[in-house]
Amino acid sequence: MIKSTNEESIIITPAMSEALRLLWKQKGVSVAGFVDYCGVLPEGLTEGMITEWLALRVRHALASHWDFVIGAWQIMPSAKADCSPIKSGIRGGRPKGVSGTHRLAVTPDMHQRFMSEVTRTGADIDLDLVQARGAPEGLKHRTILVLKRQESKTIRDDYWAFIMRTLSNMPDHR
Repeated sequence: MIKSTNEESIIITPAMSEALRLLWKQKGVSVAGFVDYCGVLPEGLTEGMITEWLALRVRHALASHWDFVIGAWQIMPSAKADCSPIKSGIRGGRPKGVSGTHRLAVTPDMHQRFMSEVTRTGADIDLDLVQARGAPEGLKHRTILVLKRQESKTIRDDYWAFIMRTLSNMPDHR
């Protein structure tokens, strides 16, 4: 339900809904990734509202919220240059394994160590980890975000080693 405000809600037409779903598919980014990209959402706009619009369960929105989401999704870079499942190596939702790497089960202790280092360093996921010199090929913002949210069951061993080595070599955040 939309909060009571001076701004009136708009009806999300099928064409508007289709335009939003097309942007979502073209960019290849989840709603959580979109919200993370935006950083700050307008007051009253939530990740859940955007999800409901995409799922076609809610057909109304504040015009300012709708315009913000459409505008931000339009300028957001695509997650993948080529979304083809065959060319991107994604089948069944998980990237193909890379030769010489193994997957580690993410334990509560590993998560706690990771979070302690992130807190200690104040690390920026993109600048300090994903874009860092020597980052393993394929390491993405989403991989680290899922680890941070404790939603990851496994992680590639080379990703884990790089992340923890990089964080442990960073100075304390002031």
